[in-house]
Amino acid sequence: MIVHTYALTAPVSPSAVWRHWVDVDQWADHFPGLRASKLNGPVAVGAVGLVRPQRGPRWSFRISAVDRAKKRFAIERKVLFGVVRLEFALQRPEELDDADAFEPPLPAGPDTWSMVYTVTLTGPLAVVYDRVAGRPIAKQLPELSASVAAQSPLDD
Repeated sequence: MIVHTYALTAPVSPSAVWRHWVDVDQWADHFPGLRASKLNGPVAVGAVGLVRPQRGPRWSFRISAVDRAKKRFAIERKVLFGVVRLEFALQRPEELDDADAFEPPLPAGPDTWSMVYTVTLTGPLAVVYDRVAGRPIAKQLPELSASVAAQSPLDD
């Protein structure tokens, strides 16, 4: 198993962050590597969608987890002998594992949240899929996080 995690801690509106995450049709506005994305139906476990990267073939995915109360959401793409999974989680900074933080912890106010993105690749070909999917996705997470944070002001 290969795991890439990125966390950005900032003062954001949790409801605005959640809306950006579950508005699949607008992912390309935040995710620099996407040309387009589409979800067939409402955001629910089992719903199927499609992403079209800037380069390479389009990918279908399935929503594998949705927890509106905890602001957690995950999509999966089954690949030959494995799975590529992207998880989105909004957490209080004090809930973060040290492994999730790449910067020294900031003083956390009541409006400070951590947007945590985790890319997980499983199966015997995980190393191969990491080269073509895992690392390229993980490389774009800082820009994705910054874009979502910038468009999720506290006054929302």
